[in-house]
Amino acid sequence: MDNLENYYKGDNAWETFTKVYDEIPKESRELINLFFELNYKFDLTLVIYGKLGSGSLNWINNKIPALNNLSPKECLNDDILERRLKVMLM
Repeated sequence: MDNLENYYKGDNAWETFTKVYDEIPKESRELINLFFELNYKFDLTLVIYGKLGSGSLNWINNKIPALNNLSPKECLNDDILERRLKVMLM
């Protein structure tokens, strides 16, 4: 099976994509907690919170089939897996 990270279009494409979520209010306690849980990765925090809202904290610990049954949080430990997560979110 082809892994999603093979379809990563690069950091510029990711940065362009994340701009969609720039308007999310940054004062939310849930957003701040998610930021800490995602190892201070602000771009991923905004995208995940923008897509899932209050369910974000639970979702990042779930095994996701599209991530080859890794959790989003597990993908943060490796650059290739983080690209896999980004492709899935895009």
